[in-house]
Amino acid sequence: MKEFLDKIKKSYSDRNGDLNMRMDSIDNFQLNDSECIYLFDFSKNKIFYHRGFEKVFGYQREVLDMDFIFDKYHPEDALYVKAIVKATVSQLTKITIPEFSNVLSMSYRFRKSDGTYKNILSSTIVHQTDDKDRILSVLIKYADISFTTESDAVELSLIHISEPTRPPLLSRMPSSA
Repeated sequence: MKEFLDKIKKSYSDRNGDLNMRMDSIDNFQLNDSECIYLFDFSKNKIFYHRGFEKVFGYQREVLDMDFIFDKYHPEDALYVKAIVKATVSQLTKITIPEFSNVLSMSYRFRKSDGTYKNILSSTIVHQTDDKDRILSVLIKYADISFTTESDAVELSLIHISEPTRPPLLSRMPSSA
């Protein structure tokens, strides 16, 4: 996954666009006790902001990176989640997308600091685009949905940008073959 994200980072070196962090709006982004967020900058291949991971998962970290995030996927879910993320990012970095579009929602299991797993709903929202509406950064929000399900299946919803009247693609994948 690291090689893939490094390749995406290189593709951003030719793009025009200053990444305005918009931290005022992010600091005011309302979270409840079962939610956390992080912002990922494609041009730097780095998480540049996060909030709520200690409260939701018990992780006390100053810095989060994608290796840390990928390591917390349940072993039975990891292959599916990483493949979905890779395919989605590959497509999203090639097309124009309006800011604040929710482009991917997935549910899967994520490991807490005590070694147990929570079922989460992960939502990926376009945070900022360049002057050509190409993605610069995304906001990822995790919501603990353990109280609603004990599912061991990876579930996803891809938002189809160019045809807003078409319903999202829904899919359910068993986590173990």
